[in-house]
Amino acid sequence: MPKNCSLHILKKTSEKKKIDTFAVGIIDDDKRKTKYVSEFSPIASKGHIKLLKHPERHHYLIIISPAMDKFILDCAKDSNINISTFNLPKKLKDFMDESKRVTSNKDDRFKQLFKALIRNNNEFKRFKILLNYLRENRYNSLRSELLTLFE
Repeated sequence: MPKNCSLHILKKTSEKKKIDTFAVGIIDDDKRKTKYVSEFSPIASKGHIKLLKHPERHHYLIIISPAMDKFILDCAKDSNINISTFNLPKKLKDFMDESKRVTSNKDDRFKQLFKALIRNNNEFKRFKILLNYLRENRYNSLRSELLTLFE
């Protein structure tokens, strides 16, 4: 599986289907950028979150800087949320080991942590609102509305 799995899936989807399907990729801000990333234009950026759009397709990239695990830990720290309360490790490497497990998307510890972050952290809340907006406005998103999400 490639390092930027969501980007790989996004690119393969656009290559296989020569139609304009909606897609969102969420990737870490790696130093190595694939050629496909260079095709995207920036829309907005604030804190850890950058939003880019493909100029010809309804494809979006959300780039988390420097990486999703660090973003989550930073948001928890900024909101004075002790992630040990959720039985998750505080150290980045240990946290990464837990989050990289195949079953982490079904893990109640992460679900509860994310709920707390959405309630208590503006940047994590912005991330959720951005995802919801893109999902609800797949082919009708407006640049001006996307920009307001970053204000």
